[in-house]
Amino acid sequence: MAWIFTTNRNGSRESIHLLERRIPVLTYGGPTVHPEEPSPLSARITESYVILEFLADLFPNSALLPPASNPTARARVRFFMDATTRYFETPFLEAGRKVPGAFDKLLQGLEMIQALLPDPDAADGGEYAIGNEFTNADCAIAPLLAWIQVATKAGPEMFDSEDGKIFAETVTGPKFERLKRYTKVLLERESVKKVINLEGMEARWKVRQARG
Repeated sequence: MAWIFTTNRNGSRESIHLLERRIPVLTYGGPTVHPEEPSPLSARITESYVILEFLADLFPNSALLPPASNPTARARVRFFMDATTRYFETPFLEAGRKVPGAFDKLLQGLEMIQALLPDPDAADGGEYAIGNEFTNADCAIAPLLAWIQVATKAGPEMFDSEDGKIFAETVTGPKFERLKRYTKVLLERESVKKVINLEGMEARWKVRQARG
């Protein structure tokens, strides 16, 4: 599922539908139809990051991507998204499948992500992934950080492996203070809260843990 944090404008709400499937699909254009029954006349865009790029193009004033006049900032957004996939999402999924060593890789990945974050107290810093603007970089990482928060909220005892317990203790400790601060700001943003249901995620996590 793609996580979209943008506002449709100029009456385009009815022509954009996100289908909640294993592979995210966004349909655009064509006649107004039920989201579960898209028209063959509509364009179909798949994959979360491609959808985010499409929305940034569709709504250039949304600041999801910095303007083309600032290619360096645009590259930083895309680099952060790539790092999220390589060093956070991949070991995160491996940890869910109980791949040996995945939690160690996940901690290393989170260290890399934290190192990319600006210092919010610095003059040239900011509270989001690349500065003061909320961008696609934040959209890409928000659901993953939400799952980390949910998974560690109940404490290390919720993990069924020693590696998992060490991970939970480490990621909630002082070593990741900047990442925790960023996570708090991100998940408390109103547009994010509208699409990430932490209570629902917590319920799903408890069910998963109960099943073992």
